[in-house]
Amino acid sequence: MASSQFTNGRQLATRSGGLNANVAGYGSPVESMCTSSAELTLLPVRAIALGFALLALAGCSAGQRRDAVASTATAFVSALQGGDGTAACRLLTPDAEQSVSGATDTPCDKAIVSIDEKGTAVAGVQVWGDAAQVHIGNDVLFLRRISGTWRVSSAGCHPQPKGPYDCEVTG
Repeated sequence: MASSQFTNGRQLATRSGGLNANVAGYGSPVESMCTSSAELTLLPVRAIALGFALLALAGCSAGQRRDAVASTATAFVSALQGGDGTAACRLLTPDAEQSVSGATDTPCDKAIVSIDEKGTAVAGVQVWGDAAQVHIGNDVLFLRRISGTWRVSSAGCHPQPKGPYDCEVTG
């Protein structure tokens, strides 16, 4: 709560925290909001502790994102290996699902099982915001986060000597 008082003909505003500010803009300097030198000493310690806490939270969320991406990639490859085209198609982005059917008008669940994915061992996961890359089995998958859910946007991808990956499914 602010109150006013007059000192040497100048109006000062006083806050309940002990802060006196010269409203007229001249005169005595603003007093520190900290009441002791011990509190001033603790400020850098508190800032460092806050920084470590934020780093820990960022690390946890990054790990959780990588886990979610790896889980989606593993489920997709497992569905393909098990011949479950319906489950595999549910894990695709809408554009990738259209890409699978292509010009042949073959339903996604029938066309997707032709992709040859071997192995479900995840060798590496990289996440960049809402995009991710997973090295799984003998291939690379690319994923996108759509409405908070990771979906496969490209599958059956192999690196090319010069240029982008060559993918059987793109989207």
